[in-house]
Amino acid sequence: MFHHCLFQDRNFPLSLGCIFAEGMVFFCANDHFAFEVSIFFSQDSLITGAHYSVAFAALGISAIISGLWCSKTKAMRVPTIVAFSFFVLFNVLMATISQKSTTSQIWAFPGFGLGICLPSLVTVAHFATPQELIVIASGLTISLRSLGGSVGPALYGAVLHHGFSSILGSKIVNAVLPLGFPKKELPQLVSALASHNETMIKQIHGISPEIIEAGYEGLLEAYRIGFRGDWVTTASLSLVAGIGKWNVVQSFLICSSAAFFLRDPTDNFTAHIDAPMVVITEGEEEMDGSTYTLTRMS
Repeated sequence: MFHHCLFQDRNFPLSLGCIFAEGMVFFCANDHFAFEVSIFFSQDSLITGAHYSVAFAALGISAIISGLWCSKTKAMRVPTIVAFSFFVLFNVLMATISQKSTTSQIWAFPGFGLGICLPSLVTVAHFATPQELIVIASGLTISLRSLGGSVGPALYGAVLHHGFSSILGSKIVNAVLPLGFPKKELPQLVSALASHNETMIKQIHGISPEIIEAGYEGLLEAYRIGFRGDWVTTASLSLVAGIGKWNVVQSFLICSSAAFFLRDPTDNFTAHIDAPMVVITEGEEEMDGSTYTLTRMS
């Protein structure tokens, strides 16, 4: 379906695979990060948004720094690996998070990864493409990221639902039974806690403030385990894209290649690409007793 000249350089299919993986990784954070923050730390949408805004502040900073570094060193492979390393680090931290976790240093990591990853991969894809196919390459690159963003939420939603629903009942039961809660009321309590129906909870026979608190602790633990499955899956995906190791969780991603195997397009970083502003002196001219230098910008 696509011109074969697009795939003459290995960097182009590698960049497509990596940007597909990046789309899946980022949209996990995009969909579930705010949800998890609202459950464990604050239900205030302003506070949740403030947490998320830190990532985008980091994105802008990292994009500028990585751009300057790539222009100076003419290398793209190392920044891409570093970007996926940030994704792995963020996902591991999120997989181990709890209400007692220190969160002040977590939120910036996805922004660092995104700010470095996207410019690097798009640049690699363009350098590996013939000039007459740049438009097709650009569209294909962004489309693969969007495809990853479409596949990812469906996968992560299934993982979260399975992990949460399979452990919810046992966590709540283990939390409330030692406090003397009647067994026959357990199904109603589990249903009320899962739906956050406080009115129904207060009407359950045998309920008490201690039992409600214990039940919510069990609910939060079930959420933590459910989210952990998402973040472990995403961390594994980042690892596949970053260093090319095979992982069972991502067996369907054999088509996605690894940043580790990218070739640095050092020879392509020329003045023709950078298009710097150069002052060219064309000559001197005397007028009214003064000497003027004639210059032009190129």
